[in-house]
Amino acid sequence: MQARETRQQIMENLENQPGMPTDVDVEQIAAMTASPIFTTVIPTVGAVLALLFSWLLWSGALYLLAAVTGGRGSFGQLLPVVVWATLPMVYAAWPRPSTLPPPTV
Repeated sequence: MQARETRQQIMENLENQPGMPTDVDVEQIAAMTASPIFTTVIPTVGAVLALLFSWLLWSGALYLLAAVTGGRGSFGQLLPVVVWATLPMVYAAWPRPSTLPPPTV
């Protein structure tokens, strides 16, 4: 039921877009954008890549701070420390099964 409503809303938004070509199949676009690939897979991959990038960024910032203050550690030593230090926050932000919406068929 929710997927049908989402698809209908997407179709209405696409039809109201200025400059939208008339030969575009709005039904096909709505079906593609409501698919699980667009709603779950792509956001999940993006979140994982953002997490990896943030680990590298934090490790680099801490390495530069340590180097400026006379530290003798390496970037390779700081990266695991940053990863282990952020794992509790990653676990806390992980969605719980009770907070996930029910699957739609």
